Amino acid sequence: MRHSSRWFGPVLPALLALCVLLFAVTGTSAQSVSGPSNYVDHGHNFGLHGSIKKLSRTLLPSNAAPNTTLAGIGNWSGFLVGTGSGNGFKETTGNWNTPCTTGTIDHNHLVAQWVGLGGYYSDNLLQAGTTLLADGTFHIFYELYPNPPVISSQGFGCASSFTAEVDYNYTSTGPNKNHIYVKNTSTGYTVDVLVANATFQPDLQSSEWIDERPSCNSGLTDLADFNYLGWSSPLARTNTSGAGLATINTFANTDLMMQDQNTGTTLAKPDGLNAGGTFKDRWYNAGSDGTC
Repeated sequence: MRHSSRWFGPVLPALLALCVLLFAVTGTSAQSVSGPSNYVDHGHNFGLHGSIKKLSRTLLPSNAAPNTTLAGIGNWSGFLVGTGSGNGFKETTGNWNTPCTTGTIDHNHLVAQWVGLGGYYSDNLLQAGTTLLADGTFHIFYELYPNPPVISSQGFGCASSFTAEVDYNYTSTGPNKNHIYVKNTSTGYTVDVLVANATFQPDLQSSEWIDERPSCNSGLTDLADFNYLGWSSPLARTNTSGAGLATINTFANTDLMMQDQNTGTTLAKPDGLNAGGTFKDRWYNAGSDGTC
């Protein structure tokens, strides 16, 4: 989830009640999710997500070399595509299973998995996926960063299969152009949302598949031990007429290495792209800089 261009955005649970949402849920385990009563308290149980962060606490430069590794990332591990120029992207999709974590799980040991548009060359990020809460359950979330996240109250265990998609000005070309789709393919529980926000536009210059350690008022959480997470069908659609979905290795791509903000210890990084653009993101260390 994303915040402002500052290192940390405001964390005010009261902001959630101010969000205007269009939130549709379907499936065998579905429930009506339509208002603040279905939000999860993120002040204690859930860390907010943010734009990509480096050791220097600045956004990555727009001239980062394609098809390479970028180290020194405080909160992201995974892959992104985009060079910072051209028409950019309008859709990102991906599949994963929620990891079976080991070790400590609490408000300072968390992890989230998501697909997104933006948040790399600038802060504006449209993202959707699953996040681990302090009680050990995973919940679907989406966020139009720097707006607050929206989290479903429905919890899932580890090894649950998910597919997710975010797009801008593709599913809908009307006033509400931001589309979110996340489905638990194990149960059928689905979140399918056209977000009622006519003014928000993600930065279309990047498309991402990310495992993230969330942030809080005072810093970042430590990274929960997720062993590894396999990303399948990670696809992106360029922002051009008639473009189809294509694999990561079709584009200039960058893999991101998450590191401790104080020591530089590697916390997580992807193994590398397979022939079809799939990859495994692997946990190495929780870190010692968590302050949540």
